[in-house]
Amino acid sequence: METLQREDFKHFQYFITTHSNHFLDITFDSNLISVYSIEQSGSKNKKPTFTITNVENADTNVLALIGVQNSSVFLSNCTIWVEGITDRIYLRKYLEIIQKDKVVQYKEDTHFSFVEYGGNNITHWSFLDSDDPNHKNILVDRLCGKLFLITDNDSTGFKMNEQLPANATKKMKRLKQLQDKLGERFYCLAVREIENLLTPNVLKKVILDYEGRNGESDSINFSKLKYDNYKYKKIGNYIDSNVKYSNKQDLTRKYSSDSGTVNDKVNFAKKAAEYIDDKNDISVDAIALTEKVLLFIENMNK
Repeated sequence: METLQREDFKHFQYFITTHSNHFLDITFDSNLISVYSIEQSGSKNKKPTFTITNVENADTNVLALIGVQNSSVFLSNCTIWVEGITDRIYLRKYLEIIQKDKVVQYKEDTHFSFVEYGGNNITHWSFLDSDDPNHKNILVDRLCGKLFLITDNDSTGFKMNEQLPANATKKMKRLKQLQDKLGERFYCLAVREIENLLTPNVLKKVILDYEGRNGESDSINFSKLKYDNYKYKKIGNYIDSNVKYSNKQDLTRKYSSDSGTVNDKVNFAKKAAEYIDDKNDISVDAIALTEKVLLFIENMNK
C-alpha cells in the first residue's frame, strides 16, 4: 500500500477490500486513501442490499464491524472503573463467587480489567464537561471506549434512573451527568460506599479476626449489626458505636478513620474477602451490582 502511494503510480487508482485492521492503521497518516465500510442489510429471504459509507479513519465502529477486539492485540476487551483499590478487592471476590456455577467464566486481564480512577478525579475525564475550555478533560474514548463506571453514593440521596430533586447537590448533579453520558455503563452504589455492601456475618468475622477472638463471639454483642441499619452509615463510626463487648466495654481497636469510614481500609478489605466463601456471604445489593457488571462483560466479549 505504501508502494502504491509513490509518485510512480500517481495516475492510478486502486480498490482494495480487506478485513485487516493492520491496513486501516496505515491509512491514519495518509490523505491519499479513503476508507469505506460495506455492510449487508435486509432479510435473508430477500435479495440482499448493501450500505456503503465513507468513514473517518479514526471511526472505531469500523473495527467492530470487521470483528476486531482488544484481545486481538492482547488487550482486555473492556474495563471496569472503580474508585480505589478496596473496590477492586471486593468486586473481584464477588465476581469470583457469582461466576462459580456459570458455564462461561470471564477472566480478569483477558476479558476485562480494572481501572482505579481515584474518586473525585472523575472530573478530569471526558465523562463530564470541562470546567475550563482552555484545559480540556482527558478524552476517555481514545483511552478505552468499552468501560463500565462504578461510583459511591456517599449518602447523597441519588437514585439511579430517577429525576433529581429541586434541591439537588453538586455531587448529585455530577452523578446524573455520568448516568446521562454512560447510560447502562454507569452504576451508582445503592449504599454509602463499597464497605457497606458487606453482610453482617462477614463484618462479624472480620471484627472477631481483629479482636483476636479465634471465632468466639459470646463476649461481643453483635445484635445491632444489621444490614439495613448500616447500609447508609459511615461504617467505621457505626461499628465503634454499636458493637461492644457484652460488659459494654469498647472493642480493643478503633474501627473508624477521621472521616468516619472504616480504618485500615485495604487490610480490612483483604480480611473480608477471605470470609466471603459463597453467595450467602454476599448482600442482595452486592449481587445486583455484580450481575450488572457481568452482563456488561458478557456483552463486550461477544
